[in-house]
Amino acid sequence: FGFLVSVVVGVAIALVIVSFDWLGRALYPLVVLFQNVPKVALAPIFILWFGYGLAPKIGLILVIAFFPVTLSMLAGMQSVDRSLLSLMNSVGASPTQILFRIRVPHSLPNLMAGTKIAATLSVIGAIVGEFAGASDGLGYVIQCASTQLDTALVFAALLLVS
Repeated sequence: FGFLVSVVVGVAIALVIVSFDWLGRALYPLVVLFQNVPKVALAPIFILWFGYGLAPKIGLILVIAFFPVTLSMLAGMQSVDRSLLSLMNSVGASPTQILFRIRVPHSLPNLMAGTKIAATLSVIGAIVGEFAGASDGLGYVIQCASTQLDTALVFAALLLVS
């Protein structure tokens, strides 16, 4: 669920940044800045905010998967050939038409690459969320097995993750 929400929110933020230049100049540096925050350090904070259970895991997955989706979508929409944009402007296309007929289709390969990275990071986020505070899940199994020196169970859980 966190992965799907991060894709939807990431695409929406990327569309806003590209559509409104003044808002893009304000939001893009913040997105890049918050991308550099260590996500593992957010797990205890999310547990404090949301308590134990599924909510902190979903929040961590959302935060981890958001940045690859947003930045790859932005890169795709900003790398459109300028001659295509000039052509669309010369035939009187509106900014919305340019966005949805040129920029969004051009950014789909980048979006797919970003979602591929985000899907992998989502699994890592779920495991980290379970390490930090959970009573079930593979992260919890790995943590308990490692404290009991049950190497076979640790490797079995790691095999399931990969």
